[in-house]
Amino acid sequence: MVAINITVEGYTDAVVVRVLCENIGLTIKTMHNEGGAGNFDKKISGYNNAAKYSPWLALRDLDDAECPPILCEKLLPKPAKHIIFRIAVREIEAWLLADKVAFAKFIGVNKNKIPENPESIDDPKGFVIELAKRSRFKSIKEDIIPTTKGMRKVGPAYASRIAEFALSYWDPVVAAKNSSSLRKCISRLNELKSTFE
Repeated sequence: MVAINITVEGYTDAVVVRVLCENIGLTIKTMHNEGGAGNFDKKISGYNNAAKYSPWLALRDLDDAECPPILCEKLLPKPAKHIIFRIAVREIEAWLLADKVAFAKFIGVNKNKIPENPESIDDPKGFVIELAKRSRFKSIKEDIIPTTKGMRKVGPAYASRIAEFALSYWDPVVAAKNSSSLRKCISRLNELKSTFE
């Protein structure tokens, strides 16, 4: 089985990539959780050097950047032969929302509350929190919605709930039909896998 090295911004990205790789039939050799976009951006050139010799996937959220090609050009103008640098539009949550029936069921809302094209959502994380406010499930509300007292932007178990959905309910093949950036990522991973098989 082909082994790949991974670098991501954070915990939920790492979980999503793990599911993607399992789905495609890739083994993860190393997983680097950079703890935010700032650290990711600083380290990407070093991982690019490593990708001259072994396969790498670098996954970053688009966030507030203008568009994926401009961000890619800025952060990695000369990608190495074996690196796949992909951008989740706008955040990894959009890839999860793209499996709208499963996500709606998990969060406890009607599927019609989720748009067909989740990449059109400006703030997917904020959108998930707004969905949680309408949830039928008290535990979802408690875990995902931030408290008014704290300074946190998300609820106390936001990351673990997102990870739970990704690991147990999310279907990347279904989601790829509604997410162009996810579809492109899967395509590139399949290409890389065939190169090293």
